[in-house]
Amino acid sequence: MASGRKRERELVVSSSSDDESDSESQSKRKKMSAPTAGPSSAASDVENIAPKADMIRYENKLKAFSRDITKAFPWTKFGSDRDAFCYRRVRGHLAVFKRECLEQCKAFVDDLQWSNAINYIVIAWQYVDQLPRWDDPKHNKMNEQCYKKLTSYLTTSLKKGKFKKEELQGFIGKFRKLAKIRAEESDSDSETDNTNAKDNGMLNSIKLAEMALKKIK
Repeated sequence: MASGRKRERELVVSSSSDDESDSESQSKRKKMSAPTAGPSSAASDVENIAPKADMIRYENKLKAFSRDITKAFPWTKFGSDRDAFCYRRVRGHLAVFKRECLEQCKAFVDDLQWSNAINYIVIAWQYVDQLPRWDDPKHNKMNEQCYKKLTSYLTTSLKKGKFKKEELQGFIGKFRKLAKIRAEESDSDSETDNTNAKDNGMLNSIKLAEMALKKIK
């Protein structure tokens, strides 16, 4: 009888110890599976480890789309080469340029690659500047949409990115260079629809970058 009770007690003790070990292992598994950081730190991790993109490859794509637009113009034509007839000939290629240009920029922003996004925008901005300006203002809507969307992505990148002092100084230099080029072109450019959208976006970007620079000690 005594030996039987001892066996029962031993069984009870062993089962309880097994339960404890199971609970301990479950808690350990929970700790191991639990996230170690919140969304904000995850975002900063992505930003820190994101490699610098090869902008030459992306610029070559924009260059190819721009070349397609130029090739679509009629070979010989009397009168203006910026009228409705020419616009209809190149409209499809303009739409492709706009879509591809903005989608690539959006991909950088969605991936929290703020530096890559800004460097891409600086390049894309110059190719948007080279798009044809049409006689009919309503045909310039795609140009304006490119400027406005690029400005939006640029603003987001400058506000959310955690840049070093040298990086911001480099961005400001690029922005000012683009603004200077635009100012020189506007002296001989009578059209204002696209220039206003472009100038306002670049000036605002310079101000945002300078404000961010002042916050860095």
